Amino acid sequence: MSKSKDDLNSSNKDNVGQRKTPPKERCSGKDALADNPGTSGAIAEKGGGDEEEHRYENRLSALRIPQDFSDGFDATGQIMMVRAIKPSKSRFFRTWADPDMWQNFWMLTLDGSFEGRETFVVGRKVVLPLLEIAPSLMAVKTVVPYIYFEGEVSVWPIRIPKSDGQIDTWNQSAMKIAREARVDWIRLGSNQDIAQYTAYPARASEDRTPDWRGSTPESVYDQAFKDCSVLSMDDPVVKFLKGAK
Repeated sequence: MSKSKDDLNSSNKDNVGQRKTPPKERCSGKDALADNPGTSGAIAEKGGGDEEEHRYENRLSALRIPQDFSDGFDATGQIMMVRAIKPSKSRFFRTWADPDMWQNFWMLTLDGSFEGRETFVVGRKVVLPLLEIAPSLMAVKTVVPYIYFEGEVSVWPIRIPKSDGQIDTWNQSAMKIAREARVDWIRLGSNQDIAQYTAYPARASEDRTPDWRGSTPESVYDQAFKDCSVLSMDDPVVKFLKGAK
């Protein structure tokens, strides 16, 4: 892997949208670090009890784009907060080792935040209307779970190639690095001159095993998008994109 100097101001600018930040925070945890793919979504129902959680899990499952996945992951722990954001340029990370467990979603990515978030999962019923309203903000993305040395877990949404196979160099290099990080601790860099991300492998922690605390990709996705999904045309994010007050 070739080394290039970091450009701390570069980001994957594959979408351009309106900037407007309402005062109320919509999702748990703000994207404090420079982020990548994301989209805007509806507020998840809030409430307690097993019945409510089961209802939510069924809803999120309906949003996923079908793939073939492997079984055999035992959940023995729980991650309380997960952000949808590209890895930090100052920290080493590893991605979930089995790429068959990386899942695809239709996503809406804002250039700026809406109620504290830029990235949202989009329900199938509103995909076509949103493609008409804001086509440049919509894309199918592979959501890659990753973990830092310290144990913090996040997900990295990476745009997949279009039907004609076309993909920009930022997302192409992001997917390449995500695959390298399955077996190596990587620090993310970027090279603005060639418009792509670069990877810096850790030299002293090759044998360190990621501690996912017994979590599964399913639990990671549930935490990342629990309150960040657009399910209807009445969603506040849709109204925001249409210019409504």
